[in-house]
Amino acid sequence: MTDELMERFFKGECSAEEREWIAHYFREHPAEWDKYLAGQDWEHFTYTGKLQPARSEKMLHTIQRATYRKRAVVRTIKRVAVAAVVVLVIGLGWLYMNTSRKAEQATASEQTAAVTEISYTLQRRMNTTSKPLSMTLQDGSMVTLEPGSVLKFYEPFVKSGRRMVYLEGQAYFSVAKDSTTPFMVNSDGITTTALGTSFTIQAIEQEPVISVRLHTGKVVIKPADSLGRRMKEPVYLKPGHVLVYNKTTMLVTVKAADSKLAKAPGKAMVPNWYMFSNQPLDQVFQQLEELYGVQINYAKDALKDMYFIGRFEKTDSLETIMRDIALLNKLTLTKEGNTYTLTKQRH
Repeated sequence: MTDELMERFFKGECSAEEREWIAHYFREHPAEWDKYLAGQDWEHFTYTGKLQPARSEKMLHTIQRATYRKRAVVRTIKRVAVAAVVVLVIGLGWLYMNTSRKAEQATASEQTAAVTEISYTLQRRMNTTSKPLSMTLQDGSMVTLEPGSVLKFYEPFVKSGRRMVYLEGQAYFSVAKDSTTPFMVNSDGITTTALGTSFTIQAIEQEPVISVRLHTGKVVIKPADSLGRRMKEPVYLKPGHVLVYNKTTMLVTVKAADSKLAKAPGKAMVPNWYMFSNQPLDQVFQQLEELYGVQINYAKDALKDMYFIGRFEKTDSLETIMRDIALLNKLTLTKEGNTYTLTKQRH
């Protein structure tokens, strides 16, 4: 292919054989058009001849076929691009979910680690005085330790879903109500469990027996461990009943309320201060009956859904305490001798 030949081609001076040869050459080398057809060539090019109809139709067919291939390529590229976008979106979604899952797992692991890092401290309280010693635990439960008695417990108080204390000696317990977290007293060979009640436990090391007297509510008593224990079944106490556990024979007996064992604190055993922590009013009145040795009459239906929170000192008279409770709960109080009667006020 020479410049002279191309010049004669563009001027229409080539023979039919030369035109055929040039057409064949550019079909085989399409990029050569850029070499011979620069911008200035198109500006000065004037074609005066006409192609034969058959030749013209063949060239048109060739151009259309090339154009279709280009469109097909464009459509293929578009499809590939759309597929790539879909794959990218799916990949990013998977990456996000995987990252989120790992983040959640990491957060859960951190929370678990935070829980496991809670440190519990064993507390020990001993009554070294000659009088009963009162204390309030973190959950609001009140404990009155007798002289020489020891109480051990962990802080924070709730551990492994329960409230556990260890008693050596004798103590009176007024347990804050919590139906989801049982209150447990481990006293030598037995464990007393309550949800919200009052009871007295006597577990003196030198004594051959352990006694548990229930004042209000419900408790269940089980052996502290299953090794060598003859108490195979748990024992449920009723208010006023006393369980006696023989540490030597490992046998259990339950006595009625007239038993002299493990009496509830009487008037002489009223602690220096005591507290009621959101307890039902009927439980409050039952504990006051035990503490002061009086009778309190009331209709249970009248006290339904009534609770009380308050702290009292030993110097507060029972009559003052009863009047305060009645006033706060819109109850009418009457007293006759050693008996108090409460009724609901009429509007």
